[in-house]
Amino acid sequence: VSTMIFKRGLNFPKIRVIISASAGLSAATVIQILGRGERIDDSKKYTRYEDFMDSGHYLKKHSNARIKEIKLQQLKVTMHV
Repeated sequence: VSTMIFKRGLNFPKIRVIISASAGLSAATVIQILGRGERIDDSKKYTRYEDFMDSGHYLKKHSNARIKEIKLQQLKVTMHV
């Protein structure tokens, strides 16, 4: 799904990979998107969530806020450069 329309109100229990390239700051949006992957299905063991780290002055603050929120949800965070 290449849209943010799945952010609220839809269930995709078989979803295995979520790639977020929205560069948003909202903690609620991060939680909503992560929630799509937490849906239970016997065909999967986990869901992979990928996010892009912005390095610019303005958007780096947004990226750091998203990482902080993901860690608050007690999810494993792996950084790739």
